[in-house]
Amino acid sequence: MSYRKINKAKAVDLYTSGYSEDEIAEQFACAKTTIIDALTEAGVYIYAPQGKRKVDKGKIRALRKAGWLLSEIAFDCNCSIADVEEVLNETQNNPA
Repeated sequence: MSYRKINKAKAVDLYTSGYSEDEIAEQFACAKTTIIDALTEAGVYIYAPQGKRKVDKGKIRALRKAGWLLSEIAFDCNCSIADVEEVLNETQNNPA
C-alpha cells in the first residue's frame, strides 16, 4: 500500500479506545482513508456506520457490573464506547 507513513500501533490504540477514523486522521494530519487503510492492514475490523444501532442494554449492564472496561464491552457488543456510555448513563438516570 502506498499511503503516508503513520504509527499504526498508535492508530489502532486510538481506534480501539473509541476514537473515530476522522478524529485519528486529524491527529495524524492525514486523510481518513489513510487511517482506514492502516487499520485494515493491521487487522482491525472497521465498524461501518449504520445510523442508530440496537444494542443489548442488559448485556452491557451485566458486563460492566462484572468489571469489564468500556472498550472491552464496546468490542464485545460491536458498538462504540459512546454507545456503552449512553446505556450506562441511562441506567444511572433511570434505575429499573
